[in-house]
Amino acid sequence: VVATEISKLAEQSSRSTKGIQELVTFTNGEISSGKKTINEGGENFKNILREVEKINSKVNEINAIMSG
Repeated sequence: VVATEISKLAEQSSRSTKGIQELVTFTNGEISSGKKTINEGGENFKNILREVEKINSKVNEINAIMSG
């Protein structure tokens, strides 16, 4: 009887371990995906900033011509 219970507990432990491994793998994938999204967002903001700086430069040029 004890051996049967020990065997059942070992099976449950094995299934739990496998489930935890699957969750860790899934979570790592989600983290990697989130990191990629954040990095892409950062690059998009850098591109927006560059374009705003170009527009600002053009506005300053127009302002200088109008003042000149």
